[in-house]
Amino acid sequence: VPAPAARRCSALPTWHMLPIAIADSRRTPIDGAVIVSCRSPTSIFSLATERVMKIKSIRCHIVGEVRNFLFVVVETDGGLRGIGEGGITWREAAMAGFIEALTPSLIGEDPLRIEHLWQVMYRRGFFPPGRLGAAALSAIDIALWDIKAQALGVPLYQLLGGQVRERVVCYPHIAAPDAAGLAEAAWRKVAEGWRFVRFDLPSQGDRFEPTKAIRDGVDQFAAVRDAVGPEVEIIIDVH
Repeated sequence: VPAPAARRCSALPTWHMLPIAIADSRRTPIDGAVIVSCRSPTSIFSLATERVMKIKSIRCHIVGEVRNFLFVVVETDGGLRGIGEGGITWREAAMAGFIEALTPSLIGEDPLRIEHLWQVMYRRGFFPPGRLGAAALSAIDIALWDIKAQALGVPLYQLLGGQVRERVVCYPHIAAPDAAGLAEAAWRKVAEGWRFVRFDLPSQGDRFEPTKAIRDGVDQFAAVRDAVGPEVEIIIDVH
């Protein structure tokens, strides 16, 4: 920003000017940021735009095959869309209903006021949110953070303390009806280069009988270990 314009907050009218930093009279570049000489307590977002972005719509999407997932899309009048996820498995419709109940209190609000909107959502009902309500609130909260990262033009992790690792270890999940099939599936994953495999304790259809699951699980573990050798890590998913 040219020096004369840097003294005028109105010189930053559009979202593509972000990220910005509030400073005094100093105009030292900070990683290419625009330094605004402004002492006003007004939010940097209202300084950087001629109008405040508003939440236009909130929509839920329940998707999946074997297992359902609930995603919420928060859309703004500025064209930005944030995506969040609610994590209570088998209660996706209940979470969607809670999000629908929260929506009227969020439409027209500034999506960048995340903490304020969290308080609005949490305090809106007669009783505090329980497990389902907290999951619904969290899904919207994640979407709002997504919007803020897009508005600032940075990866979301930069707003949450910055990058921690260069690489993250991952694992595949395997499944088969018996120990021999599980061992073969594990061997194939290791042949692809994976160093971890994960599988569930066995169940009988929709029934889970703990004593039988433990006995059969020991046999499955032994078969997988024989198939992949001693260096591959095995994860048992017990829930």
